[in-house]
Amino acid sequence: MTANAMDSDRDDCLAAGMNAHVGKPFELSALVKTLLSVSGYVAPASSAANTPASTPASAPPSVRDAAATARIGGIDFDNALTRLSGMESLYLRAAKNFCKVIPTVMEEFRPLLQADRKQASLQMHTLKGNAGLLGALALAELTGQLEKLCACGASADEIAAPMAQLKRTLQATHIDLQAVITQLEETAQKAADVSDESDANASTGTGTPKNCDNGRDAMPALPVRLEALSAMLSCSDLEALSLFAELRAQLPAQLQGQLDPLEGALQNLELEEAHRHLLDLMKKLEQLSKDGGV
Repeated sequence: MTANAMDSDRDDCLAAGMNAHVGKPFELSALVKTLLSVSGYVAPASSAANTPASTPASAPPSVRDAAATARIGGIDFDNALTRLSGMESLYLRAAKNFCKVIPTVMEEFRPLLQADRKQASLQMHTLKGNAGLLGALALAELTGQLEKLCACGASADEIAAPMAQLKRTLQATHIDLQAVITQLEETAQKAADVSDESDANASTGTGTPKNCDNGRDAMPALPVRLEALSAMLSCSDLEALSLFAELRAQLPAQLQGQLDPLEGALQNLELEEAHRHLLDLMKKLEQLSKDGGV
């Protein structure tokens, strides 16, 4: 998997002995399909209907609402989110990490440009892939141009103009990504508020009872869905990422501050560690329930 996404790059990879090529920015469903193909892995029949390829159509409402604007500033948000199979939390995490990197780019790039063109080209290559994944298309295009200029030994005069443009584009991208982050966090907060209101109505006997049949199956109780998440993690089912994104806003406010280790393990695909964190979380939730905290 590489940000070298041209047809010639793909041909070079295959000629060098690779058995497949996935260029960035990639669609998660396409990546999973490729991995399944080259590994020969066959998903269990019980989870065949829940492959990542089916996720975008059934993404949580909050994700689709946030994506409805298609573009936020200079960010092609809708397509970026689709590439991540609608996993809002994954996009948010990647965007926050990238915003931490942006302020350091110029101070790192300038010395490399003078001392090590190969490393300068590699830095632009990495930025190109990350920007493309997040839908920051202007930055992805410009860093791709600088990558090639550094690699081919372009003169300082040839690099001067795109260098000046890079500083402006980094600043604009940072502002746009912060706007996206704010919107996603507001969407998540609204979902949490709705969940809290629903819980309050259920506990006071107002609103629609949770187990009432409104012509469709009632939403399974939170402990039941957490058990389902635990089962997914125990068998390394990547659908756990999507389910966790749905469940996070439903967890009690008292536990929200303790979710970072679990989410971090999930995003790093350390599923055994994530499972341990989840089991600890479920114990805390059970204790909260016994204490009357939820």
